[in-house]
Amino acid sequence: MCVICRRRFAKAELNRHVLTAQGNLSIDAEKTRPGRGWYVCSDPVCEQKFAKYRPGARRGAAVKRGTRGTAGDSLDKGGKHA
Repeated sequence: MCVICRRRFAKAELNRHVLTAQGNLSIDAEKTRPGRGWYVCSDPVCEQKFAKYRPGARRGAAVKRGTRGTAGDSLDKGGKHA
């Protein structure tokens, strides 16, 4: 599935991107590199939007706030949303 438009494609039709050790996104042409991968279709609109994509931005903000961003974090002791 394309992470931008959320349409489903065969894996061979998608471009896989992974984070380098320096934190930059690079294309994984063989689709075999370790780590979290993001799949993007070949639609030019999706490619342009993905060029601005910054993986982990929300997770980094949650860490700075002191929250983890998991489903259970927003529940109070009674099991209701806070």
